[in-house]
Amino acid sequence: MTPVVNKEYTKILKTADGSMTFLFTGAFKASFTNLQTGETITENESGPGKATIHSDGSITEVHAGGTGPSFSRQPTRRGSGCPP
Repeated sequence: MTPVVNKEYTKILKTADGSMTFLFTGAFKASFTNLQTGETITENESGPGKATIHSDGSITEVHAGGTGPSFSRQPTRRGSGCPP
């Protein structure tokens, strides 16, 4: 993964039960390259979005912008050789 545009900001909130919520906003685009084929695709990963890591380790994500934070997803273009 190579950032193409990185103007995204994250605010981190911690709750009493140990959960952490990440609030994302701003522009972020990244390129993903299939190392076997050399094909590169660019994905819009921009916010706004919210990811919560709960105290039990589970994760809840909500995305209203682009396709969401890059730490939690894979490129989805069919036929690119990248995993779904």
